[in-house]
Amino acid sequence: MVRHKILLEIEAAPADSLRDDLDKMRETNDIAGASICLSTSDGCFQSFSLGESIRSEKKVSNMTLFEIASLSKTIGSAFAIEYFAKRGISLDKPVNEVLEECGSDFRLTNPKWGNLVQLS
Repeated sequence: MVRHKILLEIEAAPADSLRDDLDKMRETNDIAGASICLSTSDGCFQSFSLGESIRSEKKVSNMTLFEIASLSKTIGSAFAIEYFAKRGISLDKPVNEVLEECGSDFRLTNPKWGNLVQLS
């Protein structure tokens, strides 16, 4: 299973070594600060903060808030994939069928592509 392989790779890299490597990448790419959390479905595995929240002002901590900007699409997509998987809904299913099954009155109404749009 891929998940176990990833966990083994994370466990094989001590947090300090991983932190050092990521901090070098942060500095090389001129990123002011970052907060990293590697997690599994069982909970948080490793968490650490790097750099500053505002250049030359405040160190990043586990309480620092970041604007996620376009990362919200990634988070929304990950949520949707889990949501549909837990309900046995295929990502290949047309959106209008899912809306109908959920009791929604909303439909994609474009006559050329409205019924062709799938969740994936």
